[in-house]
Amino acid sequence: MEKVLVVNDSRLERLVLKDLISSMGYAVESSDDINSIATIEGYRPDIIIANQTMNYIQGIDLIRLVKDKYTGIRCYLSSCSVLPESTLANDIEGYFQTPISPRDLEQILREEVQSTANSADKNSTFLNQHRVSSKEEILTKNSLSFCPFCGERLPDHSRTFTFCSFCGARLP
Repeated sequence: MEKVLVVNDSRLERLVLKDLISSMGYAVESSDDINSIATIEGYRPDIIIANQTMNYIQGIDLIRLVKDKYTGIRCYLSSCSVLPESTLANDIEGYFQTPISPRDLEQILREEVQSTANSADKNSTFLNQHRVSSKEEILTKNSLSFCPFCGERLPDHSRTFTFCSFCGARLP
């Protein structure tokens, strides 16, 4: 099973992506930008999805550090803004603009796993056209496995509840 690490300084965005990727059958962890290197060393992910604009390190700079220190980790950059191609260089396997639909994210991950399995030669993927019309498509109560507020895994029957049983927050 492929291990994915989501790095984002926004807790909500980390949890949404973590929940979404987990529901696709991948092992997934998340980290903020401050703890990202320690998390990479401990978790040893196969794929990293790093947000470009973070408080302490830019996503592309984190990816360059990862590529210099580790071999075999495939890295994707995400951003809510359109990034110039000059920013992307050859350090990343791909880029996508957020918010992204679950279908498009699953396609990116599936193609990455297949291309890795089929050949060692991976081509960069530049995806900036796959947008959802609103965050509601991602943040629906029926799709949550983790509470977006406290990060606790929700029990399967929680889909019928309006509030998180751990922190009491109202579920979207």
